[in-house]
Amino acid sequence: MFLLQYGKGVVVEGVDGNQIARLYDYPTAYVYYFDETGRPIEIPVDRATQTQATPALPVEFSAPIRLEGYGLPRSKVKRGEALPVLLYWRATAKGAVDYSVFVHLINERGEIVAQEDAPPRGGTAPTSGWAAGQLIVDAPVITIPSDATRGEGYRLEVGLYLPATLERSDISGTPGADNSIVIQTFAITE
Repeated sequence: MFLLQYGKGVVVEGVDGNQIARLYDYPTAYVYYFDETGRPIEIPVDRATQTQATPALPVEFSAPIRLEGYGLPRSKVKRGEALPVLLYWRATAKGAVDYSVFVHLINERGEIVAQEDAPPRGGTAPTSGWAAGQLIVDAPVITIPSDATRGEGYRLEVGLYLPATLERSDISGTPGADNSIVIQTFAITE
């Protein structure tokens, strides 16, 4: 996945560089990803996208990992389309075990509508190999089912878990926090 910005001083930033993509800094920007057939998919960045994370970022997990931020090209998605999510993780210490990342799209009834559960960067950046202080950009892509109910009030839940036990890593130091960050609100259209 990479971000392309058009205009004065054209810039291409990829997740391989582990840099924060400044999605809203330019009047025209696109996020590209490759579908399962290897075909590039272009998604224009909607600069009006407004979402909120709860608890507020950065968030420390009981795993030696912090979620420092996220990027979304849009908060309104059509049925059958994909929603790429840029997650900015930082190792707070040398990793010892491998966690997987979950990103779940949840409807107003609390049901999972779409999800992506995988090791960071599709398994190419296992958390056990992260060095203390290292920034890792992960870019899961969630495909919205073609039969998803239209409407607003959707949210993303993001977190970490151990694949062998499915045990989630708790959020540290946040009273009343669960084991996931909630990013809201999203709408499914058409």
